[in-house]
This record gives sequence, structure tokens and C-alpha cells, in this order.
Amino acid sequence: GMASIGVGVWSSCSRAESKSPSEKLNVACVGTANQARFSISNLQSENIVAVCDIDDKFLDKAVADFPRAKRFNDFRKMFDEMHGEIDAVTVATPDHIHAPASMMAMKLGKHCFTQKPLTWSVYEARKLREFAGLSLPRPLAEELHADRHHRAASLVEAALRMGSPAQGYGA
Repeated sequence: GMASIGVGVWSSCSRAESKSPSEKLNVACVGTANQARFSISNLQSENIVAVCDIDDKFLDKAVADFPRAKRFNDFRKMFDEMHGEIDAVTVATPDHIHAPASMMAMKLGKHCFTQKPLTWSVYEARKLREFAGLSLPRPLAEELHADRHHRAASLVEAALRMGSPAQGYGA
């Protein structure tokens, strides 16, 4: 079977302590309700540039909270229109969207924080692993423990400093 472990790098310097606005990440959020809402709330010190949800009720709430963010109902259109303005992506949607949205983000060179499960099938896990060039079965940027959700911003920040998303992160 395929085992997975959680890997993360935490920074002792919070983004709120950052001096320059140019040091903030431009984050796109795929999914805006329930668990996504919790992740988004931990990224408020960043620039939320796009929010995407199939449900307009949840999307309206996210747009009210982040009025400068562009709204989308389809993550594919969001990536087509905004890829040049996005540094990192959060994916917190129904499980069957995790791998397709994460793969699209990674193919565009974006750092991606994906809620568990990273994939819906072994096939999707293998495709993500092949794209990333990893030799071991491990998640690329998946959070596995509920008590670490408050570290979402630090994870994305640390990942951005580590280099190319296709290289994979962790040991």
C-alpha cells in the first residue's frame, strides 16, 4: 500500500512581522467553505488575489471578506486568467478535486497547500509523484494533522522559500 507522512517546515518569523508589502504572497484559494474557510483565515496577512468556489453562497462570503480578490466558479478559468499574479494556492474542496486542482497549480509553477487527502486514488497519487519527480511515495504539500491547521500560512511561506514546487518538499 501507499503510506504517507506529513512534512512541514515552520518559520519563527510570522508574515505579520514582515516590513515590505512585496514580501507578501499572492494567494489563490480553491474552495472557500468549511475547512477552506479555516485555512483562508490563517492567510489573512497575505494578499488573497483570487477565490474560487462552485457555490455562490460561499463565494459571496469570501468576496465580502476579501473585496480585492477576483471571484471564480471554476479553478481552471482562475488559473488561465490569473496564473501570472499567483504565488501560492490553497486547495480545500471536495476530495475528488484535490489532485486535479493541485496538479494544475504545480504545472503552472505554483506552491500548493492541499487539504487531506491529497488524492482520491492511487493513480492520482502516482501522477502527482511522477510530475514532481519523486522516488518515494509521499505527499507534496499535504497537511495531515488537524492541530497543525493554524500553521497554514507558515507552510506556504516556507514552501515558497524552498524552491520549485516540482522538487517536492521534506525529507
